[in-house]
Amino acid sequence: MLHQPAGIRPRGLLLSLLPRQSFRRSCSPDPRRTSRYSQLPQALDAMKLCFCLMALVLAACANTAAACSCTVRSDKLEDQIQDSYGFATAVVQAEAIEVKTSIYDAPSKAFPGHVERRNEEQVTWRISRIWKGTYQASSAIKTITNTACCVCGFSVRKGAVYVLYLIGSAPFSLSACSPNKSLNQAHSDVEILSRLAADSGT
Repeated sequence: MLHQPAGIRPRGLLLSLLPRQSFRRSCSPDPRRTSRYSQLPQALDAMKLCFCLMALVLAACANTAAACSCTVRSDKLEDQIQDSYGFATAVVQAEAIEVKTSIYDAPSKAFPGHVERRNEEQVTWRISRIWKGTYQASSAIKTITNTACCVCGFSVRKGAVYVLYLIGSAPFSLSACSPNKSLNQAHSDVEILSRLAADSGT
């Protein structure tokens, strides 16, 4: 029978029987484990920083991809109008009387063998003023424009009146790189176009 020494409780008796070295080893924190846990906050902060950087990069790429890149020789409005006027087949003021939108996949012209998503806007216009071209007032024309991302298509609103620069041949396509704009935003443009038309005898 094991006699309990006086003044020593059962727990103290057990601890007294254990080797001191093993007791210290069992009760002392493992420095490797402690250092591993202490690095968790830094690791979480690093992960948060990486996610933030990735989000910024993706946002920048999205903005870059979505942007339409146009080349102009001058920042002056008059120079831009003059260049667009000279390049256009016709320059008219017209109302969008019908707007139809269709979305479909079609073979890519830029990347043969691939398919691209097209967001095509077909618009019927009624002309009310001509600065260049052979059209007459009240004539109807049609434009077909791809307004999908990054192709520089110019989208319009039904019932609105626009100043249009028609390039190439019918059916025309409207470009955001030309100074196409709604009439209520084109007061200065109209003055410049009137001068150009007068100089050309239109």
